[in-house]
Amino acid sequence: MKNTTAKPAQKHAIPMPDMELRLKNAKNMTIELTNQRLRKIDGRSTDARKALQSRLIHAHKPWTRSTGPKSANGKARSALNATKHGFRSREARELARTFRDLRDFRKGLLEKHRAKKAWGRYKRRTMVTIDQALVSLKQTLKDAGIDNPALDARILVREAMGLSDTDMITAGRSEPTPSALEKLTEWGAQRAAGRPVSKILGYKEFYGRRFSVTDDTLDPRPDTETLIEVALKSLKTPLPLGEGNKASSRSGGSVVGEGQNITILDLGTGTGCILITLLCELPHASGIAADVSNAALAIAKQNAKTHGVDSRAAFIQSDWFENITGTFDLIVSNPPYIPNPDIATLAKEVRNHDPILALDGGNDGLDCYKKIISNLKTHLKPGGKAVFEIGINQGENVSRLVDDSNLCMVGITPDIAGTPRVVEISYGEK
Repeated sequence: MKNTTAKPAQKHAIPMPDMELRLKNAKNMTIELTNQRLRKIDGRSTDARKALQSRLIHAHKPWTRSTGPKSANGKARSALNATKHGFRSREARELARTFRDLRDFRKGLLEKHRAKKAWGRYKRRTMVTIDQALVSLKQTLKDAGIDNPALDARILVREAMGLSDTDMITAGRSEPTPSALEKLTEWGAQRAAGRPVSKILGYKEFYGRRFSVTDDTLDPRPDTETLIEVALKSLKTPLPLGEGNKASSRSGGSVVGEGQNITILDLGTGTGCILITLLCELPHASGIAADVSNAALAIAKQNAKTHGVDSRAAFIQSDWFENITGTFDLIVSNPPYIPNPDIATLAKEVRNHDPILALDGGNDGLDCYKKIISNLKTHLKPGGKAVFEIGINQGENVSRLVDDSNLCMVGITPDIAGTPRVVEISYGEK
């Protein structure tokens, strides 16, 4: 059965600038091939050979820009007919074979040129620029119901393409590499399915530093940066006088200065972002990071090494104070505080991708605070401070736990959204 598919009409190929040299070389090759054929023809004079060569050269005017392959074949046939009258049949056959060779040579060259132009048209038609990839991914995330799709799309494009924020502005019309597009496609599918950007990229920014994250760790959040601010401030603030602070009554309270050897305990360290950030901000401090998860401790160790504080940090597998000995100037923690019934209402990025152990705070969200605060005085130095992150509407309940443990509630600090977020507790009594 014959193939009836119609072939698309081919336009005359117009050589590009870089083809002119190749066409010139082809013409010279044509002349040389013609001379080789002429040498085989007996009984012809030099003048006749030159006259024939001149007509043959004239027949190759189709190589110029203004004519196409069809007119070239026509002129070649005309030149052949014009020379037949003076030659024997063998000579005519030699000339015909010469023109066939030249025609095939020209045809092959033009086909390559057409293929090159067709590939160029295809690339222009299918090429995706960085700006186009950004717009496409933004729309994909928006259709998937992702919050803030523009920001997430920009971060993923920037990281997949290996660009800076400045490059994102100046290189928008550039064509990304196939490997970068493949990576972006995979990341976009993960984000559309609800996987957080931090888990896709494997890191999260916190207090101006980059921390590695995995599915075994809770993502550092901007709310927790409030805890860092309160902790740093607490180390410079005199403690209120009380029964537990009699040793410092003559100085008006205890002040832990930045130049002193401060000891810090971080309970439920996760990525280690709290302890590591404090050690970076306090060059003379040292600390212990405790977590019940060995997988989380491995990430915390990696982050400590990345930020150059691993020599001042120790890592202990412990369920809160279970394996902790000694006392500390500062105890910090961001414990699980989500009430168990509320976990199902969390965003899918949190509910499906953060470890449940770092979220579930029991029926009222206070289970971990009860364990920590009841043992706090045993591990705080006289004059020491404790700074904890709390959940929404938990300030009053945590304050009651502090009072029951004969500790002093210094204050509750809101986060940048105005939600009470961080409690500061001192060793002394009210």
